[in-house]
Amino acid sequence: GEVDRVLVVANGLAEALDGHAAEALAAFEHAHVEQRLVGTVIALSGRDEAAARRALASLEQRFPDTAAYQIAEAHAWRGDIDTAFAALERAYRVGDAGLSYLKFDPLLANLRGDPRYRDWLARLGLPEH
Repeated sequence: GEVDRVLVVANGLAEALDGHAAEALAAFEHAHVEQRLVGTVIALSGRDEAAARRALASLEQRFPDTAAYQIAEAHAWRGDIDTAFAALERAYRVGDAGLSYLKFDPLLANLRGDPRYRDWLARLGLPEH
């Protein structure tokens, strides 16, 4: 069910954040395709750049609006800061519920030093501290 899928994604992200690419990819096999693609980007960035770029391109082409927040996560993780903020803007425009995770999302850590990040917290009514 949906709870199982959420746990699969959480497990996949935990594995990816720990640098366990193979385990992360195995976990994401059981996720929705958008989550599988973003998980592939996270797991393979810096390891298999061609595959990471292919997954990101697929995510952007197939789900430009419905996965706008995940696209922002993928770009932020890869250090593509301007592209990540552009994707957040699109997520905001389409009312993506993922924005509620902005303050706590480990995949967005690369955005936190940018002044635009504080602007986003204020825009979403999220306290800075």
